[in-house]
Amino acid sequence: MHAVARSEGIVSRASPVYNLEEMTYALKKGKARFLMVMPEGMEVAVEAAEKAGLSRGKLILEGG
Repeated sequence: MHAVARSEGIVSRASPVYNLEEMTYALKKGKARFLMVMPEGMEVAVEAAEKAGLSRGKLILEGG
């Protein structure tokens, strides 16, 4: 996230407890092009990303 900020990208944080609708809204509203997600949030993230128009290749698994 620091690299994104340093390169003048936009970091938009979403809560890991967001449900599908909230996550989809956050991705669309923030015009997300990538999504970093922790393993425990992967299920909601994958479906929300698809609904927001992000391919699975745009998801980045963080930690683990």
